[in-house]
Amino acid sequence: MQAAEIDDGIDNWYAPSSQTTQVGLLPMGDNLDLGYTFGLAQGYNSNSSELPYFLDGGDDSIIKDSIASGNSVQYSKMDVFLKKGDKYVNALFQNRAGSSIETNRSLASSLSPDFMIVPSDSTTTKVTAMEYSVLPSQFSGTDPTNRMSNKKYYIGTDQNGNAAYKIVGDLKRNSKTYGVFDLKVELLMRADPNNGAVVQREMYVYNPSSTTQKFTTMFAEDTALGLMGKTDQSYIYDMGESRGLIITSRADSSDRYTLLITNKVKDGFDQYTGVARDLLTNPTNWLDGFKNSKNQISIDGSGAEKDNNAYGTSLFKTSDGSPRVVDTAYALKWNPTTLEPGQTAHFVSTMGAMPQSSASPAVSKTYTNKTNSTGKNEVGDRLKFTMKVTNNGYGSEWSYDKLIDEIPEGLQIDTSTIKKSNDGTNFTAVPASSYNDTNRILTVMPGYSLEDNDSATITFEAVVESGAGTTIENTAQFFGTDQKVSGASQKKCLASVDVPIEKLAFNYNFTRQVKNETNKETDYANQTTAKVGDVISYKTKFEVASDSTHPLTSATNMISNLPNSLGTPYDITVTGADGNSYPQGGTNTGVVREVKAGESVIVENKAKVTSAAVGKITTNATLKGGVVANKDLDDLISNNAEVSIENVDGITSVPQMIDFGTHNFSGSSLEANNVKTDGELIINHPTDNPFMISVSYDNTDPNSQMKNSDVDTLSNNLGNILFFRQRQTSVTDSGTWQPILANGTRIQSESFSGGQDNLDLSEYIGAGSWKIKMDSNTKSGNYNGTITWQMIDSA
Repeated sequence: MQAAEIDDGIDNWYAPSSQTTQVGLLPMGDNLDLGYTFGLAQGYNSNSSELPYFLDGGDDSIIKDSIASGNSVQYSKMDVFLKKGDKYVNALFQNRAGSSIETNRSLASSLSPDFMIVPSDSTTTKVTAMEYSVLPSQFSGTDPTNRMSNKKYYIGTDQNGNAAYKIVGDLKRNSKTYGVFDLKVELLMRADPNNGAVVQREMYVYNPSSTTQKFTTMFAEDTALGLMGKTDQSYIYDMGESRGLIITSRADSSDRYTLLITNKVKDGFDQYTGVARDLLTNPTNWLDGFKNSKNQISIDGSGAEKDNNAYGTSLFKTSDGSPRVVDTAYALKWNPTTLEPGQTAHFVSTMGAMPQSSASPAVSKTYTNKTNSTGKNEVGDRLKFTMKVTNNGYGSEWSYDKLIDEIPEGLQIDTSTIKKSNDGTNFTAVPASSYNDTNRILTVMPGYSLEDNDSATITFEAVVESGAGTTIENTAQFFGTDQKVSGASQKKCLASVDVPIEKLAFNYNFTRQVKNETNKETDYANQTTAKVGDVISYKTKFEVASDSTHPLTSATNMISNLPNSLGTPYDITVTGADGNSYPQGGTNTGVVREVKAGESVIVENKAKVTSAAVGKITTNATLKGGVVANKDLDDLISNNAEVSIENVDGITSVPQMIDFGTHNFSGSSLEANNVKTDGELIINHPTDNPFMISVSYDNTDPNSQMKNSDVDTLSNNLGNILFFRQRQTSVTDSGTWQPILANGTRIQSESFSGGQDNLDLSEYIGAGSWKIKMDSNTKSGNYNGTITWQMIDSA
């Protein structure tokens, strides 16, 4: 089998001349890496009281014929593990490496069957590693025509520069029991491209024959968290929402770890079950947890996903209903596959391995068409984009610091629709200034702290423009920090969505521009600067392109929005499609009649910058009720025109709420970090001298101290009550906790540089940046108080 016969998205594969393995490592912080490889990754350590040493590849048995016997499949096995310094921490059951390297290689991950191919026959009730694993070329006591041959090993790198490894071979079976198959198989391990601490285990299956082939794919592994050569006796929980499994070390373990097995990936598994190997007969029937409608074990059965379990539901329980420790393993299953000649099928499972308390953010980006439900996206359609992050960790906390989304050409974002939520139900508006129209980048500071299974969502709407290509790819970047990992740095996760576009043969340009009349600017542009008292002019133009097949039949209105920080508009002129100008009493046109190819409608007006203006003034225009070729368009949105107000030093936006969550007292004092921050911290400092930003709180001042509805206050017995994580030189510093004093505490010990307009410091004040201390005698209630912000020029 050639490496290029299956398109797996990697184009730099090569076969190492020595056919020896390499190991991929994904940094996790705190001297930990998530490792992945085929074959052996642990080395011999003569001190049996210590973990075995990490072995950085070099397994030259990788293409050796795999052997199956009983529960064991040997050679070329997948392994996911943790590298802790120079030591190896297993996630899968492993025999501890001895002094014989050949024995070690043969036993690597030997009790995990990995991918299995099973006939799609509802009469199949038993699936063992020996009989159905795709790897073996030799079977003990089974049909000799059931085998893989022509095995080869390849190395490559993904789009993020992370290592990828694959084994390819020919799978042929000719058995009444195990199926008749002629397939080419690729087994692949690579990093999840959207999450730096998750590994994807994949299988591609190609049908080179002239006949249709039908089968069901399974995947199973015997897990053992950090224990070498021993059964692990751990817990198996459901992740909820039919997403997969959580396996955790029991509470009395000296080192506690968590495994996450999820299907939230393209071509992920459909059914899953936890497996307690100590409760099963030998050899293990990996189909045991899948039951049909008659509650019988069957290849067409369902697993734990059918129960719609809540997050954290234990899949094995004692007689009193509490979670039960078992010899942990798991099995996954996909819906049956029918593979026509020349077709390829793809199967994926992800695994994250981490110490307990480590966060595991899972991100996604999706869209819905709000204009129509035909499945087609056309020019003028309004799309709603949803960016979601869920912390799949166990005993963890993740600070959601920032989202960056570069809006591609062909989409015009409606900045009035940007919203965020940490419960998926109650959304708050995000300022329009979060979007930079010049570089087309949306930046949102969510300010949320996400504990286990918590999610946060950011949404916005955008209109498909006439310049859109046949496919629009949109990628969001999610930034956050693991709050319970010492020294953790901010990590980035990615999520993308492709939007197919169908052309409407209607091309248009919708622009809004501005110029400063006081500064005698002659040309309109997308942005300008102004001072209080300056007169600025706006020009809004909707034009049907000269090459457009269809005209704009009509529209109900074209609205040019103006904020309150500008005075009443005057000198308003509307130029119609006929080229004639009409004086207008307001900036709305009213009914727009037909606009043919090459024609346009223009609205111009002037306004004066008032003393209420500060920071950045962002405005756009809307064409409502448009009709093209008998199709009703959604509201079309112009670009944003921006006016930056100069020579006004000030704090233009401060957070509305610092939320420390809800807590129960148990007779002792309590410290808690904030779980979310609502609002932004935006600074305007156009003058060149450096400056400081400080926050103050006085718990003795009745006008600012925190009180509940019964006017109870928080005690001063512990000294300072509020603390801030003060950075030294930048927001990426880990920071030190400083008390918030009545006369102010800097958010950064070094000054900020001057000459900055609309400086967004929201990342400094997000979740995990504030701490509260409460005495044991604190009375119940919802406490509210006031903090004060100051901007001070440095000496």
